[in-house]
Amino acid sequence: MKTDQLEDVVRTEADLAEALLGLLKQQQNAIVHFQDAALVSLVEQQQEVLRPLEALEKERVKLSRRDGSPVPASQSASRLRGVVREIIHTNGQNRALLESALRFVHGNIRILTEDFSRQLVDHRV
Repeated sequence: MKTDQLEDVVRTEADLAEALLGLLKQQQNAIVHFQDAALVSLVEQQQEVLRPLEALEKERVKLSRRDGSPVPASQSASRLRGVVREIIHTNGQNRALLESALRFVHGNIRILTEDFSRQLVDHRV
């Protein structure tokens, strides 16, 4: 019985992790195309997926401890591990893209302000 519950939790975690991966890939596209409104929306959607995923993770750990056995070597567990690896990889790519975009914006501000010697906004307004 506990093994069945654990398998159900892992399967649901894998489903949510795949949904999260899809959102991360959409975020990557929004970053590349400078779609800030889409990016904000995707981050909000990501938060909605992460909440139940966190609860499922706690449930999985609790079931594993109570049962005294690790997560079963099932197809769902294998799928979850693979998706988590992809999420880590995609997060790394997104981080690099965001850092590059930040350097680009910073460089443009530096150019516009003549190496920060000029103000962009007149404070008298």
